[in-house]
Amino acid sequence: MARREFGSLRKLPSGRWQASYWMNGTRNVAPMTFSTRTDARRWLVNVETEIGRGDWVDPLNARVLFAQWAELWKTTVVDLRPSTLARDFGYVDRYLVPSFGSRELGQISVTAVRTWVAGLGTDFGLAPATVVKAGQILNKIMRSAV
Repeated sequence: MARREFGSLRKLPSGRWQASYWMNGTRNVAPMTFSTRTDARRWLVNVETEIGRGDWVDPLNARVLFAQWAELWKTTVVDLRPSTLARDFGYVDRYLVPSFGSRELGQISVTAVRTWVAGLGTDFGLAPATVVKAGQILNKIMRSAV
């Protein structure tokens, strides 16, 4: 039996190709059209690979603001001592939300995070261990978004 290909392609009246796929009950269309069928298929293969690795980002959820997601994330944290929760939530409120709160999740780049981490020590005068913990908390929040 032949393997069914991921997603679908269609040729538009303009002669360009449109790629789309279904995920979580929603049809996701590529943000651009492609000049060749091969380019459209390649885009779908990349999306399928991201899904397989667990790196896929829902295009709709990528528009959620970091501050909104961080508040939702706080409600899902379990199995931590009250003092640890207070510390972690304090880091979110003091260091993460002021820096990333107004950004959409999909717009937070690796470069932005690295710049932020580098600035924590110099801009805020934080100890290296505090910088590491703030970075770990940001990582947890962003992973939960994926």
